[in-house]
This record gives sequence, structure tokens and C-alpha cells, in this order.
Amino acid sequence: MEKHHKKASIKMESNISYQERKNQRSLQQLNNLKQKRKNLMESKRKKIISENLSEETILNSFEIENLILNLENSKNNYSSCLKLLQKIRNLLFLEKNINLFINNFNFLNLLNLIFLENLKYSEIILEICWIITNLATINSESLQNLFFFIPNLFKLLELPFLDNVLMEQIIWAFGNFSASINDKISISGMLIENGILFYLENILKINKNKNVLLTSIWCLQNLIKNEMLQNLQNLEKFKNFYEILFLLKDKIYCNEILICFTYLSHSEFSLNFLQNFLQLVQENNFCNLKLKILANLFFYKNILPFLDNSFFENQILNFENKNKEYFYLFSNISYYNENLQFLQNFFNLNFLPILDIEPKTLQEKEKLRECCICFIHFLNLNFTKEIFYKIKNIVIYFNQLENKDHLDLEFIHFTEPILNLNF
Repeated sequence: MEKHHKKASIKMESNISYQERKNQRSLQQLNNLKQKRKNLMESKRKKIISENLSEETILNSFEIENLILNLENSKNNYSSCLKLLQKIRNLLFLEKNINLFINNFNFLNLLNLIFLENLKYSEIILEICWIITNLATINSESLQNLFFFIPNLFKLLELPFLDNVLMEQIIWAFGNFSASINDKISISGMLIENGILFYLENILKINKNKNVLLTSIWCLQNLIKNEMLQNLQNLEKFKNFYEILFLLKDKIYCNEILICFTYLSHSEFSLNFLQNFLQLVQENNFCNLKLKILANLFFYKNILPFLDNSFFENQILNFENKNKEYFYLFSNISYYNENLQFLQNFFNLNFLPILDIEPKTLQEKEKLRECCICFIHFLNLNFTKEIFYKIKNIVIYFNQLENKDHLDLEFIHFTEPILNLNF
């Protein structure tokens, strides 16, 4: 009688595995992307200087107007104009000063006028680009006050005196714009319409300057992430960069390139891309970024047959940092029924103890939740009564949480049938 009841329960549990688990993975991926929206805004970079600035360097409205007046009177004097621009650029290290300058249209119009009248002077142009770069670090609607300047930055990329220092500064400014989100207009879309991908593609193919290349890859990261957050289908726009990024073999670019692939791997991929990536991921030490990419790749395709057995066992199974992404990877691996038998012993030896954790931190809670999802994917195997009730107790724990985040709520919805099951 008990055996019959057990089979009935497993059949119901299989309904969770087959009908709900892909929806759960899709919702989880979507919410991971929403979290990246917040992280994107934090990826902006100021170009800072060695001078020490304190809160005392924050200007008031009168001081701002006086500085703008001096700049207006000096705009035809190269040396004086350059010194004033450098002074303003230094002041923009402080966010409160950024708010004052970016909302002063007299200053922005004057800056644009000086820009247009000094296109032959690279030092003044560099300082203005530096000012725009730091102004563009602001995370508010005031950023749209700078949109009129974007076409000017593109014009600079065609100038004959463009050197690597100025080129990097222009791309840096684009990178900060790319990391910006506006509910009314797609800023990354605006840059793409103006040809940013064409310029980045040429820079990454031709330029040999390491600072320019690193800044260009960082700018590309922000563009990819911003476009991905709007619509995953937008990743198609970046297909040309797969091969380009694979060809940048210098180790100093490796981390930045892997970050690009953590975003690009959220889309369907060709066999050629898969083979190139697996070569990249297996030729050096395994790391958390590679783990994230593998998790995304497994979301779309069972790539276990393409992985080298020794690499999988030595680098992935024995990966030391067993964090939320680690369990997300195995949750995706275990989605494919053909992988379950292969992983069963590993799960029982390595994941089973985690089910006994009494989470005291957010990280422990996330680890417990993701580990539980991995086991749920295994429920169509003949697990013991002990394992089943461990999982059920975890489900009860999440239901009783006072403060639940969106992933907790999705987990509760996903595991709701378990509350009504018994052996």
C-alpha cells in the first residue's frame, strides 16, 4: 500500500518537474535581468584625478554662475579657457557639483559653443569630453540635458587629429551614456542608431592600444546589458562581436570579455559559438563568470555532451565557490532528463547536506532555495522519504518567511503542490 502511494506521489511530483520547472527557470532568468537593471546604473565610471576634493569644494549657485561668467569671458582665450575647463572638470568629481552643472542650461549651451568653435584644439576638446563623461555619471532624468551633445561626440570620431587619449575619453563618455536607463527613450538605442556599434567593431578589430580596447569592451558591456534589459531579442544586434571578442587573446581583456558573454549567452547560439566559447572556458582557470555563462547556455541547450569529462569533473563539480549561481547552473543542468542519472551520486554527496542548513544570511537563504530547486528537478527519480521531507520542510520555511523577495514568491508558487504531497 505504501509503495502504491509513493508512486502516486512521484507522478504528481513529475508534473512539477515537467510542466512547471521550465516556467520557473524562465521567470528566474527574467528577474535576474531585472536585478541587472539596478546593477547597470552602478557600472558608470568617473575619470578621476589625483587632487583631493572635500565637501568644502561643493559650489553654491552664485559660485556656479560666477564660474560660467568667467568661462564666457575667456572662451576666446585658449589658455584661460583651458584652465577654467580643467577647474570645472575637477569639480565634477563630486556628485553635488554634477547636479548643479548638469541642470544649468547656460553652462551646457556655453560648453557646446566652445566645443564647436575649438574643434582644431585637441586639449580643449579632451577637457570638454572629460566634463561630459563625468556629467554622464548622474543617475537621474537630468541626464537627458546632455542628449544634444551625443552627435558631437560622434563627429569627433571622424577628426584627423583623433589620438588614443581622446578616443578613449569619447568611448568612456559613450560607456556612461550606455549604462543609463530612461523610461521615455532608449539611450542605448539612440547610440546604436548613431552608429556606435560600427565604431566599436572597428576599434576592437584595428586598435592596439590596451586602454582604448578595455574601455571599448566596457562600453560594449553596457550597451549589451541595456539592450538585453529592454528585449532579449535585441542581443541579435551584437552577433558580429562574438568572433571579434574571441580573437582578443591577451589575458588583460579576459575578465571584461567574459562579462560580455555573461550577457550574450542569454540568447540562442550557434554551434560555432558554442565550440568557440567552450574552448575559451576550458583553456584557463574556471571562475564565477564562466560559471554564469555555462548556466545561461544550459538554459537553452543541453551542452553536457560538448564538455570535456575531466573539465566537468575537476573544474565544475569541484568548484569551490558554491554560490547561488553554482546551484542555478545545476538547476539548469538537471532540467534535462538525460543528465539526471549521471548527476545523482554527486547530488546526494554534495547537495544533500545543504538541505539541512538553517539560513542565517541572505546568501544562505539563496543557496538553500536554489539547491532545493535542483532536487525538485530530480523528483522523478526514486528518492527516499527522508529527502522528500527535507524538501517539504524547506518549502514550509519559505512559506512562513515574513519578508519575501520576488524569487522567494516564485519559489513558493513553483513548489505549492509539494505542500499537499506525502509519502
